[in-house]
Amino acid sequence: MKRVTKCSALILFLILAGLPTRGFSKNPTSDLTFDETVNFGPINCGSEDCKSILIMNAGGDDCTIDSIRIENDANQVFHLGPWSPVTIHPNSRGTTIDVCYKLLNALTTNDHATLVFHFAQKKNGLDVTGDASISLLGNADTRGKDSCLVAQVPIIGPVLVGGAVTDSIALDNPTTHAMKVMSASFDPGDSNFSVVSTLPITIAALGTAQLYVKFTPHEYSQVDPSRGQTFGVKGSLLIQLSGDSLACDKLSVDVGGLGLEPMNDTTVTALFPNSTTVVGIVARPHSGVTKVKFYNNLNTSVKVLSASLRDGVDFNITGTSPILPAVLQPGDHLVVSIELLSNLLGFYQDELTIVTDHNAVSQTYGLQGVLTAQSSYVSPSTGTSTSIEVAPNPSSGSVRVALRDARSAEMLVFDLLGNAIASHMGTEPWIWDASVNGSRVPSGMYFLRISGVSRDGNPFVTSRHLVIGR
Repeated sequence: MKRVTKCSALILFLILAGLPTRGFSKNPTSDLTFDETVNFGPINCGSEDCKSILIMNAGGDDCTIDSIRIENDANQVFHLGPWSPVTIHPNSRGTTIDVCYKLLNALTTNDHATLVFHFAQKKNGLDVTGDASISLLGNADTRGKDSCLVAQVPIIGPVLVGGAVTDSIALDNPTTHAMKVMSASFDPGDSNFSVVSTLPITIAALGTAQLYVKFTPHEYSQVDPSRGQTFGVKGSLLIQLSGDSLACDKLSVDVGGLGLEPMNDTTVTALFPNSTTVVGIVARPHSGVTKVKFYNNLNTSVKVLSASLRDGVDFNITGTSPILPAVLQPGDHLVVSIELLSNLLGFYQDELTIVTDHNAVSQTYGLQGVLTAQSSYVSPSTGTSTSIEVAPNPSSGSVRVALRDARSAEMLVFDLLGNAIASHMGTEPWIWDASVNGSRVPSGMYFLRISGVSRDGNPFVTSRHLVIGR
């Protein structure tokens, strides 16, 4: 069955791996034609099936595909290969996009997801944009469904870079026979993860066991401007099994972790976040306090009653500005000064609670600290000593971006659709007036991407959130 979407002079069709190219019909009312559903498999647990999507332009105008994403992938089994925005010229050979179906666990006999891509084209002087979608259907080999280990994998973190936490992966045995986990290890390049459980582990028939994994992030999670999403650190875990009537003797599991970027005096977070927020502090012995800034992200004023720590053993609140209780208008800041008390190098945790009169609900933030002997903090995302200051953030006016210890740099601001709306070349401070072509941008979230070369000659890439208000 064919799916039709308007995009002038763009023809998309699929070449199934290992099969000859199929013909396709073209709807006279549209120029974009593609198969509505793509089938993968059937494959066994631990196997992978990849297919290539060929995108061609048979018309007279260039057409750009600027973003691609996979949605509604409940079991996270469909994956995009390396890809970047591309302009497809008429009568060219086009470009290809790889999509893979990797069956990590025998959870279901069928997996569903949607491949969505956004196109843009100037036609007869008018900008034509839109989304097109393809249904992805993955088929598991039902012969292995009841005879393969099932791993329930959590997302570990967020964890402050330099710290470490241990979490468990639940291993479910759906068979009527006991099985053993003989070995479990990450790829040699996955230095952020390690297995800490003692092996082998015996899993009783229809039983569950826990495999413990340690997450020690060396890099913090970044923002993908093309998707407006945060992506974390990943590791590939291979589990070797033994037992009777197994459909597979090994299981490949992708483990994800979130590395937390440390806060400094210019870092700002929402007072009422949509999800759990963790405050991270990197300090040196006797280095003083870190000022953690919270801004009122509501459209109404709130009264902040108190700020306190759950334990108060390794951390201490030395003061707040303004002194509490205090009323914060929309966009106003509350500064909480926090000191890491210990003089022993290591990783520390606590919880910070801020009580307000908003819906009579207190806000709780995870608090993590790393005491390090380094004389200066080295950004783990770049591997360099280049420091970046973005202020004010949030901003109701201009935003100043300043670099230190950088030879060269390019700064790009993206909107939530992944469009680059402002740029700057050079290492001198850049003041962005939050406008495009003379018009102020709408209030909301934006992403700043900075790439360049540090003073010591190492390349770096990093991203920051920008919050623009009125």
